[in-house]
Amino acid sequence: MLHKVCAVLQGMGSVVNNSCGLHVHVNAGDLSAEQIKTVFHRYTKFESVIDLMVPVNRRGDHAYYSKGGTNIVDEVERCQTTEALMRVQRDRYYKVNLCALLRHGTIEFRQHSGSINANTIMNWVSFITSFVEASKKAPTERKQVSSNKRAGEGMPSGCKKVYDVFMA
Repeated sequence: MLHKVCAVLQGMGSVVNNSCGLHVHVNAGDLSAEQIKTVFHRYTKFESVIDLMVPVNRRGDHAYYSKGGTNIVDEVERCQTTEALMRVQRDRYYKVNLCALLRHGTIEFRQHSGSINANTIMNWVSFITSFVEASKKAPTERKQVSSNKRAGEGMPSGCKKVYDVFMA
């Protein structure tokens, strides 16, 4: 279906520009507060590596609509409930948007650029869903967020495979 939708959009002459984003919502209904925190912390921890998978204008904190999470990682850690996590961000403009928990019951990933290429979209959705699934199983111990990792180092095998496809 995604291939058909993208083909129709391309056939109509649709284009995307730097302000377009690909937002992926992942159901958080079966996630505990600890698992949501782990998703947020792991994404923030690997943000510099994930940045390599997206265009330059979607990396770091260059875009107000897709901020990194390092400045609120301690606030997220202090949250004890899902309700507290829903309110920890002052706006939705984070790469990992926890405000979506309140409105949609999802964690929203806002980092990727807009696309009408079905393969690009499918690869990103696959990466995000694999990342969340791996995070659900990860230990709840969260270490200091650091961006000193080499590309791909420490990623779960499913995420590493998708990363390798993006980088190929």
